[in-house]
Amino acid sequence: MLLVSFWGVDTVPLCGDRYTAAHFLLGALPISVVVGGCEPSCTDVCEKLLSCSQVGTTLISEEDCTSSCLTQELLYEESDDTDKLDAFGDLKVCIDEQDCDQLYVGVCYDPDLYIW
Repeated sequence: MLLVSFWGVDTVPLCGDRYTAAHFLLGALPISVVVGGCEPSCTDVCEKLLSCSQVGTTLISEEDCTSSCLTQELLYEESDDTDKLDAFGDLKVCIDEQDCDQLYVGVCYDPDLYIW
């Protein structure tokens, strides 16, 4: 997660669902700083996966998928396993960027990660 500190204001997450008053100061930053490095949310990734009928995710609900994804993400964050957390972020970006046919053939598969 990309974090920025503004003139004594607490560190502010630039990616994700949390916003504070300091976000209004972001207008002064180049757009590449704001959007660069952000990974899709678990909700976005699950929406993408569930929209791909050929991937075979019809037996899981969006709520269950999102909950499982968030649980796995939290596990990596709390264990301070930065390698797994980075790989998990890369997996979410890959899923978001690929089309359904590419996901079906496993282009984003990482044998070292359990995918929720």
